[in-house]
Amino acid sequence: TFNVCDPSKVLVKLKEFNNQFNEGNIKVTDSELENVVQLSQAKLPNDEAIEPLKKMMNWPEEKLFPVLDIIRLAVRNEDVCGKLGTTEIINYITQNLASTPANQLMSIRALSNMMLHEVGQSLVEIKVNDICELISSIKQGTVNLQNAITTFFLNESILQKDVLSDEISTILAIAAVRSLEWISDPEATFKGYQALGNLIAYNS
Repeated sequence: TFNVCDPSKVLVKLKEFNNQFNEGNIKVTDSELENVVQLSQAKLPNDEAIEPLKKMMNWPEEKLFPVLDIIRLAVRNEDVCGKLGTTEIINYITQNLASTPANQLMSIRALSNMMLHEVGQSLVEIKVNDICELISSIKQGTVNLQNAITTFFLNESILQKDVLSDEISTILAIAAVRSLEWISDPEATFKGYQALGNLIAYNS
């Protein structure tokens, strides 16, 4: 999972962007921002943070990455996934795989973190074809992005031990191979081949 975060720095960036908006349906108060940042601790969800976070999910694409940063931490909590609206949150994360590089990074990390619980696992499984297609369309990226991509494949491959779905395993394997064609970071490459090894072993 991707757990590292400095909430104070994220809060500063959120305030910076939030202050650039006029009063309306996407601007929130400073106290609401502070509640939203508390979701990064993955504790029991603060109900006062859910609605402001949903509001912030409508921010412009170029200002979304700190919002997605909070989401990738918040979704480690199964209750948060439910309160954000299960289909709503997985659709939102998936659509941002076709966004800016920063949004892509946070979205893929969020998908990996969702695999900590059954709700997240089932949501990713529902969208796994779309997710893999979008990840496969990425042809370059930083070391962080490379590691996020292959961590996603590795986590999903581990879950296949219990699921044993030929269809999902095939989708994952094809997407992993496509990503490994351009990924160059040694750690990311190792994770990618680990994922392929799992998929072969569990479905042999």
